Amino acid sequence: MGSSELDQYPRTGRFLLGRLRHAMSDEEKQIVEALIEDVQDYAQPTVVIERGQLANRSTMLIEGYLLRTMIEDDKRYVVGINVPGDFADLHAFALTRLDHTVISVGKTRVGYVRHERLKRVLEDYPHLTRLLWFSTLLDAAIHRQWILKMEELTAAR
Repeated sequence: MGSSELDQYPRTGRFLLGRLRHAMSDEEKQIVEALIEDVQDYAQPTVVIERGQLANRSTMLIEGYLLRTMIEDDKRYVVGINVPGDFADLHAFALTRLDHTVISVGKTRVGYVRHERLKRVLEDYPHLTRLLWFSTLLDAAIHRQWILKMEELTAAR
């Protein structure tokens, strides 16, 4: 991807980069870019969506990093990391509530997509729907690798 594509799609140019971005038509890229209605910048760690909170929108990470965290026995655990181009909580569209909290790290820029708009994409653009679904499946595959690697770590006795 050249800088011209990032110039053309400044909010979503990294979505599916290195995976299936090449399978997206120009029209689909424009649709994804237009999905983002609100952009928010965070300068310090900020809760983007709290565990259990009713979600009516999903979050595209534009710049920076987001952490998925869970609290157990008064300790916070990182259970996932999002990088630019990730839909950090696209699965909230189906679940409506997350079992984890999403927090920004350092300077972060996110774009928000209302679920109402996603619903229209799912109804009208089946190929783009499959690509969105692929991105959530990719997140799940990464999570499985994360679990595997954590199991392989040794601990001091």
